[in-house]
Amino acid sequence: VWGSVYDVRELLDSSVKLMDGKSPLEINFGPLNVFKKPILKTIKGTVIEKLLKDHDIIKSDMKY
Repeated sequence: VWGSVYDVRELLDSSVKLMDGKSPLEINFGPLNVFKKPILKTIKGTVIEKLLKDHDIIKSDMKY
């Protein structure tokens, strides 16, 4: 049994790999795009931001 099947870090890595290295934040969500910046500003400086950066969800060249 693989103990990391519910590990958030593995799920984040898998989502980026399934999208050929693109971040899920690079997708155009239409009207939901207005929520991206406020959410990213809210998590700025937190452990969540570090986790997302470590797993390439938030890339260094992204503006937010």
